[in-house]
Amino acid sequence: MSQVRCDKPFCGVPCAAASRSRRSGAHASEQAKLRRADLEQPRAHKLVPLTRNGVATVDNIDFEYIRQFNWSLVDKGYARRTIKVFGRPKNERMHRVIAERVLGVPIGDKVQVDHKDGDRLNNCRSNLRVATHNQNSFNTRRKSKYGFKGVGTNHDRFQANIKAYQTKFYIGTFDTPEEAAWMRDQWAIELHGDFALLNFTYE
Repeated sequence: MSQVRCDKPFCGVPCAAASRSRRSGAHASEQAKLRRADLEQPRAHKLVPLTRNGVATVDNIDFEYIRQFNWSLVDKGYARRTIKVFGRPKNERMHRVIAERVLGVPIGDKVQVDHKDGDRLNNCRSNLRVATHNQNSFNTRRKSKYGFKGVGTNHDRFQANIKAYQTKFYIGTFDTPEEAAWMRDQWAIELHGDFALLNFTYE
């Protein structure tokens, strides 16, 4: 199981990216089991039960605060709570709540919090980073029907393209989708930096 590396200022205990929504019947009792006590809780991080048999992952330092609230698994895959502000309901996502705890100040609506590994239920501090809208969009995981991000077709060849800062760049055409995906990755590294989501793993 992969480990998520710490990255300041969101430096928490490294934790396994094990947060996934549990939908099968075999996990139907997961919430009840977690609510009873700290049974079967990992040492490096903690699991937070959600509605719809979902489970989120948080650092130990945030667990006691987070567990005070009822959290829902919403359609977009986030963990969300509803609180009252001046008598009116307000929805807040878990990863933004944790980011505000780290920074010590409220986060404005224009500021986004990105999950580095793309798992919206992995809310360990080491997996969260403040991002602009453009930076957050770099990390989306939409792939083409050819299995790679940023790869399409142009007649009988495979075309590589990439979007950055509201501009779409056409990189070129190639004989295979793998070649197009590799070239798209090189552009992503240059344009997106640390927020680049790549098709391949590089040393």
